[in-house]
Amino acid sequence: MKRYSINYTEYKGIRMQTGVVKMDEAVQTFINELKGREDLLQLVTNTEFQLSFFCGNQIFRMAFQNGDVFLLYEEDELLMNNKISGKQKELEELLEGKETLRSLMRKKQLMVSAPFRTILLLESIFYLTKASGSLREII
Repeated sequence: MKRYSINYTEYKGIRMQTGVVKMDEAVQTFINELKGREDLLQLVTNTEFQLSFFCGNQIFRMAFQNGDVFLLYEEDELLMNNKISGKQKELEELLEGKETLRSLMRKKQLMVSAPFRTILLLESIFYLTKASGSLREII
C-alpha cells in the first residue's frame, strides 16, 4: 500500500474548488482525534484494513495499519474491501460520534459492507473517539 505524500493545504485547495472540503475535513478531523488517542490505537495495533466512505460521487479512503490511521489518496479498487456509504449529514454524524454506526445502519441511513467483526471494531472506534471530547467537557 502506497502512502502518497501530498501537501494537505494544496490538496484542500483543489478539493475546495470541487466542493468536497466539508466531508474531507470531517474525515481528517476524525483521524487527528484518533491519532491523539493512544488507548484507541491499541485496538488496531495488529490490524490492517482499509475503509472507504462513499458520499454521492465522492470517495474518501482511510487506512488502519499496525496502530496507525491515515487518509489514502490513491484510486485502487482493491482497497475497497470495507465500505460505508450514505449522505454527507449521516457520515458526518458518524465521524463526529453523534450517531452510532449500527443505529445508522438500522435506520437504513448508512449502508455498510464489511465483516461483522470489522463493523463492531469501527463502531467502537467511532464512538470512543467522540467520547474523549465529551469527557474533556465534563472534566
